[in-house]
Amino acid sequence: MTNIQLRNIIIGSKDYEEEFVRDQLSVILEERLERESKEKIQQQREFEDGDIVLFLTLFERQAKRIGVEKTNWVSALLARMPPDITQLIARESEDKFDNYDYIKGVLLKRFKMSPETFRQKFMKHQRIPARSWRDFVFEITSYFEE
Repeated sequence: MTNIQLRNIIIGSKDYEEEFVRDQLSVILEERLERESKEKIQQQREFEDGDIVLFLTLFERQAKRIGVEKTNWVSALLARMPPDITQLIARESEDKFDNYDYIKGVLLKRFKMSPETFRQKFMKHQRIPARSWRDFVFEITSYFEE
């Protein structure tokens, strides 16, 4: 249904009360905003915990899988990042802004992910019992490749 069709059905109902519908809409919007806020906080925590590498690896794989050209990767990446990180990327010069490899380097530098950090993560990484062996292989491979 389109929004207009849905609106017409609601308004056309014999039990329609404008104030009740307005209150329900407010509750729905508040719940949606709260859920989105929690998702962004969770995403920020993941980045702070050093999972930016895993995030970028997954992003690259998905972008390749759906056929996004590498010249458009930065734009696609911005849509999935928290606002404070997008501001960091936005400060880069115009000529470097479309260079995904450069932006990836900026993000890794921001999260202090040096080759030594990757080496340590690779050496110390252990499988979490709640996760599968496939997840463990993916994580350890990501650290090794970086």
